[in-house]
Amino acid sequence: MASTGDRSPAGALARPLLKAEPTTIFGSVLTSQTAHLAYLTNDTDAAIRRFDSLGVGPWDTCEMPLQPIGAWVPECVIRASFAHMAERMLELVEPLTDGSSIFPPPGGRALKISFHHVGAFMDVDIQDVATAADNAGLDIHRFPAPRGGAVMVDTRDTLGHWLEVLCFARLGQHERPA
Repeated sequence: MASTGDRSPAGALARPLLKAEPTTIFGSVLTSQTAHLAYLTNDTDAAIRRFDSLGVGPWDTCEMPLQPIGAWVPECVIRASFAHMAERMLELVEPLTDGSSIFPPPGGRALKISFHHVGAFMDVDIQDVATAADNAGLDIHRFPAPRGGAVMVDTRDTLGHWLEVLCFARLGQHERPA
């Protein structure tokens, strides 16, 4: 068996798992049991067929404008599709309008699916997320949501993808928004 000082993949697997708590809101998103994985696509219907072929589904789809808090016009309109699989939710996002800095249209005629963000329902205040992001030097986009708000945190330079914090401070521990 490998020692704990072994830096090989086998050594990493041999080390005991640490059960440390995340020290930031953003670490909590990555380790949350309510986390969802989101993919950006240019064709929701074709992407759903692709995921269905892998046994993922059924899907619920809706269209929604994303209007930043304090803005007069939506940043973009998206088609969002959701599949609940065991403890995980998957999301497909298709931008329906151009000009979004968060959801740029993938373009092209061939099907494109790329990883976009990890998101989680959090029992935090939207302003606490904004303050934590500011302290970490991260840009954010805030959107109103039923019973709370959503914050998209730009962690592409550090993690290679966005983080989404769905702030529902008044919800119970296991309750999800309606």
